[in-house]
Order: sequence, then structure tokens, then C-alpha cells
Amino acid sequence: MTREAAIGVLCLETTLPTIPGHIRDPDTFPFPVMYGTVPGATPDRLVTGADPRLLDPFVAAARKLEADGAAAITGACGFLVLFQERLTAAVGVPLYASGLIQLPMIHRMLRPDRKVGLLVADRKALTRRHLAAIDGEGVPVCVAGMAEQPEFREVLLEGRRGELDVARLEGEVVGQVERLARDNPDLGALLIECADLAPFAAAVQARVGLPVFDVVTLTRMVHATLTRHPR
Repeated sequence: MTREAAIGVLCLETTLPTIPGHIRDPDTFPFPVMYGTVPGATPDRLVTGADPRLLDPFVAAARKLEADGAAAITGACGFLVLFQERLTAAVGVPLYASGLIQLPMIHRMLRPDRKVGLLVADRKALTRRHLAAIDGEGVPVCVAGMAEQPEFREVLLEGRRGELDVARLEGEVVGQVERLARDNPDLGALLIECADLAPFAAAVQARVGLPVFDVVTLTRMVHATLTRHPR
């Protein structure tokens, strides 16, 4: 591998604005990032519907990113974790479909009496199948969802409006995490499932004072493993 190793990102088909710090913003990373949009992969089909017909288009997009030179591949939606095993089998480079694959690792880093908090797009859409896909069924978790928050729901989840009020969304995110921490005093760390919420990780950490993981932290780690240099 070289210093210029590129990370490929599987993207949903949206017209949403890109927030600084988002995985879809190439300036988020100090290394090359390649993007592949999957036709028909809307948030509703993947998050709410878990549509299995999306697997083949995601496989095709992953293979194209690999052919174009991606040294590893990730996804811009945490609920893509359902396809983790089959996507990994379809390409010859490391593929981590979701930041959720960090869940077992985070659990092992904490005291056994601590929970891992999950901040997800839609709490009702998160099922045991998603946790089973990354061997996380036995991890003690507590979950906060964003589907009932107006700015998130109307702009990011349903696409009813094309302009995002970033300050309002940040308030919704921080409010949900604060409630999660208040209701779960044994919270040990937070894992942000939704890639759209990673830009607010610093604001969240400032309020709850805990380790915060997301797909951006994972991508930086994966890239580091591809670009080792002698000391």
C-alpha cells in the first residue's frame, strides 16, 4: 500500500446537503476518498424497508470502486450493516459496510457493567438482525433514535425539504444523547450509527464527556492500516 491509498464510500441516492465532517465530504479526510452512488438506494428503502433487492446494486457499486482503485470500502449509511457479510465476500479489499461493526470492540474496551449507547437514524428500524450481522447481539446497549426529531425526519430521512438547518439538527442530536445519558448512568461510550450525524460528534462529546465512535473514526483507522511506514 502507499501513502495515497484511497478509501471507497458506497453512497445512498440523495440530494441532501453535505455537512463538513461528513463522510461524503472529501475534506473530512487527509487522504483520497472515492464515492460511488447506488441507484435507487434511498434512506427509506435501506433504513426503514431493509430492502433485500438493494444488495445487487450495492455489490456492483463496491466492485466498481475496487476496480477504480479503492484500497478499502465503507458505506455512508450504518444500516448497510445487513449486507456486511455478502458485500465483503464480493470484493477483494477490506470492506466495512457500517460503523456499527465497532460495537463488539467498544464493548470489550469498557468495564463489564457499562453499556454502549447507539445513536441511530430510526430506533424502530434497528433490529436483532442488524446486531447479529456484526456479532453484537450480546452487547449491552441503550439506543436513541432520530426519526421523531423534525429536522432530521423531514430533511434527512424523508427528504421532504432540500435545505438543512444545521444548528437545529445539532440541537436535536445533542438533546437525544443527553437524554440517553441521563436515563442510563451506566453509559460507557457512544457509537453513532448514522453517518449523517458524525459531524456532531464533537458537540456530543462536549456534553456527555464519553468516547464517541462513528464511521469517520473507523475510516481513519482503516486508512492508517493501509499506509504503514517504517520508523
